Amino acid sequence: MKKLLALLTAGIMVFSLASCGEKKYEEMTADELIASTIKDKKNITAEEYIKLISTLSNVKINDELELEENITTEAIEKLTDDNDVKLPKESEYIEKLFESNAPQVRGYSVSLITSLFGVNDKNLEAAKKMLKNEKDNYVIYEAVAALGNEGGRDEEIGEFLLNAAKNDNALVRRQVAYRLGSSWNESLEGAVETEIELMNDKDAEVRKAAYSNAGNLNDERVIAPIVEMLNNEAEADFHPSGIGSLVDMWYNYPFHEKTSEAAYRATMDYLKKFVPGNEDIPAWDAVSSFNVKNKDKFAAWRAKATYYNPAEIAEVMTAIIVNPEINWLARTGAVEEMAIHCTKEQYEALGAAVNGLSDDKASFVKNEYEEHLGDFE
Repeated sequence: MKKLLALLTAGIMVFSLASCGEKKYEEMTADELIASTIKDKKNITAEEYIKLISTLSNVKINDELELEENITTEAIEKLTDDNDVKLPKESEYIEKLFESNAPQVRGYSVSLITSLFGVNDKNLEAAKKMLKNEKDNYVIYEAVAALGNEGGRDEEIGEFLLNAAKNDNALVRRQVAYRLGSSWNESLEGAVETEIELMNDKDAEVRKAAYSNAGNLNDERVIAPIVEMLNNEAEADFHPSGIGSLVDMWYNYPFHEKTSEAAYRATMDYLKKFVPGNEDIPAWDAVSSFNVKNKDKFAAWRAKATYYNPAEIAEVMTAIIVNPEINWLARTGAVEEMAIHCTKEQYEALGAAVNGLSDDKASFVKNEYEEHLGDFE
């Protein structure tokens, strides 16, 4: 009997200890996680904040190279949004996080170092040290996103970006295509060639990102491969992306700083295309790709952009507007382009052609035309 009582007592003690112990990560709420890692929210130490962020090691990285929904980031957001909370300085914890064995922690941490003002030199050096031997695609993906504008000013980061373009993961390559195509990387040797290579990637989304962002490098070498794609009817899905880059090279809203006549010419040539039986060429969102202007900078830009010809734009857009075989979204978009770039006389002259339309989408075009008549008052 004594032995039985002893065994029962021991069992109760074990059960009690297990019940009173800390919850497992997956059983906790964000508030409970904060309570278990931080003593005083008004004065959080670096060690406590490192401990909190390090719990990301419990979180799964999904196939999209994202952290699955988790209580750690929720807890961090709660602390960040609380005006009474005092977080430690980034310089006190970021390098320690970069040394973590968990890719979830390293990847999340590198995403913290970027801002509207770029990456400070100390964090950049710490990130470079971490990335020298980095193999995890989640970390590389986040690092490309965070450091993508630094390739032009730092040789090692530039090399990192160019190497990441050869990554076996399409999501990483797409991130490179997006980030490498940045005006900050105009001076990065190899950026243009790499962006052109990504235009031929086996993954469609990588190609689209390369076509969309190549124009930001402001190098006319990207025009020829874009035009080659625009001349291929089978690649119509990429046409808006390519035109977007060309327009950035000759129109460059909202800055109106770039003045590539070759890019302008290629844009107009494309917009003149019409393929019978294919209403999506020219693509509607390509037609609408320069339908806004920065009034404060437009006049100075126009003085330099001697190729810019509103009369030609009016002719090109009118041909699209009156063609019933072209997508109605392209036709209404062309009306808007006319309202932006043409004179009142040119726009009013369009009225007779618009009023004479009788196809099944004519009402959309007429309504768009009427809507913009007041723009010239």
